[in-house]
Amino acid sequence: MDDAGEAGDRAGRVARRPQRARGLPRARDLGDAHYGWRDQLLEAGRERFAGKEERASERDLRRKIAALERTLGKKSYELEIAEKALAGWE
Repeated sequence: MDDAGEAGDRAGRVARRPQRARGLPRARDLGDAHYGWRDQLLEAGRERFAGKEERASERDLRRKIAALERTLGKKSYELEIAEKALAGWE
């Protein structure tokens, strides 16, 4: 006899019993594979946060490049002025 047919069982008790689709493995049968999703989630999170660190580092490098370009531009301008000033000495 199935669960619903047992004497004294009420519909509510039967409805509260956990049901499992046929053909699906039980969690205890899966072992470590059952928690593989957790490992994948943690790894994806580490990769995501690593990406933010890389972006911050990239932003810092862009700032340094911009500062160096400004300095190079100033030095080029100073050199141009110095060359013009020295041209009059010849």
